[in-house]
Amino acid sequence: MPLSVHALRRVAAARAGCILPFALGGAIGLTAMSASAFEKTAAAGAVSSPSAMPADAEPAALRALPVSYTACSAQPNGTTVIGDAGFGDAVTECTLQAPTAGYVVAIASASLALVDTAYEVNAQLMVDDTQGSMADRWVNIYPNAGDGTDKTIALSHYFPVTAGARRISFKARRYSGGNVMIFDPTLTAIFVPASAAQTVCGSATGTPFRTQSSAPTSAASCQVTVAEDSIAFAFASASMGYSLGPTEARVWIGLDGTWTSPNDRWVDVYADDQDGTDESVATHFAFAATPGTHTFDLFASRYSGSGEVTLYDPVLTVIAVPTSAAAICSQQSGLTYTNPAGTPATMSECTLSTTTPAHALVFASASIGRSDPPGGAPYEGLFRLATGGESLSNTERWIDVDNDGGDGTDRTLATQWGSELDPGTYAFSLQGSRYSGSGEVRAYNAAIHVLLLPSDRLFHSDFELP
Repeated sequence: MPLSVHALRRVAAARAGCILPFALGGAIGLTAMSASAFEKTAAAGAVSSPSAMPADAEPAALRALPVSYTACSAQPNGTTVIGDAGFGDAVTECTLQAPTAGYVVAIASASLALVDTAYEVNAQLMVDDTQGSMADRWVNIYPNAGDGTDKTIALSHYFPVTAGARRISFKARRYSGGNVMIFDPTLTAIFVPASAAQTVCGSATGTPFRTQSSAPTSAASCQVTVAEDSIAFAFASASMGYSLGPTEARVWIGLDGTWTSPNDRWVDVYADDQDGTDESVATHFAFAATPGTHTFDLFASRYSGSGEVTLYDPVLTVIAVPTSAAAICSQQSGLTYTNPAGTPATMSECTLSTTTPAHALVFASASIGRSDPPGGAPYEGLFRLATGGESLSNTERWIDVDNDGGDGTDRTLATQWGSELDPGTYAFSLQGSRYSGSGEVRAYNAAIHVLLLPSDRLFHSDFELP
């Protein structure tokens, strides 16, 4: 059974002196990867300016939504240690009331850290304790010269549901090795009624995807049909495993066969003394969709290395909302963010105003990597959401980046938040800073999206006021 250990809550001052290794290592030996053939700065630079969706002074979605979306969100500010090999109590959960049959899109994430010995965690999203085995996520955590590797675990899933109260759970178990430590888990679930089935889609087959090609290949695909100009929110995640050799993958979401949108994520996996490292892959993007049927794909390719890109249980979900009824703000840039300091700085931000009470659903993600010399050295980054300049500590994510013989380790950052808002104007941002080590923080394609829902559309919530 998970044990809440608030005494283990991270305090930056207590860890300021942590030194990170200059090469991957620890109790489990990691194999160095060959140098990348391409620079990410060039790939990310394909889109050279931020893409922002302007705030609406009086969001149309608060006046008339064509579909009765409902949602719930939970983000406990604390630490959980798990020693069980089976799924027990939820890491976090929330309940929404589905007024009719329909679909639930669930997104969750957390920060993972070392307790004492190396471990591999397995996590799932569940509805009413029914296992979502088509969307398993595995992540390895290892000792290093500091306090151990820190990573994000990210999950998403798409569930058909019947009418009634539906409990959405984020659960985790010890898959192998030592105890599992989870910081600041966050969970958001959005319900779309069956009457709007054409505006929501999901792909979750549970089939592994494999490729050794550098060309974009679809790992998951689904379609939505919209009757008017719409904004399509696309979320994707997978578990990336080791196969045939060390590998760096590049993954991103594309619309109608195109793959130029700046939501690329790079992820490295290496050999260890077990079945190889396992990492989370996650990205999201907001697309402008014209009337008609549109195909969304989660694309993947081998970016460098000698192995095979292997994505377990890739999941792609899309929710389309008419532009005339959308109350959103967004910034999704193709820019590269760097910060050599320990002071939080904004990576991506947007602003929304509301004249009535509303509920905000905030999603953010990025690809975290190592800078080129002279700033290119190992570091541990600290990332979080903020509103009105106030950091939201229950959305914090710690991520280690190390040398690996190539361009350094690359890992996924994902976090989210839900809150009830009083009337007013709110600025939301994704912040990043160096937590320890000597390298500068580098993030590619940082994105933030905020969706407002009228307060009377949410039948249950675990939101916290900002």
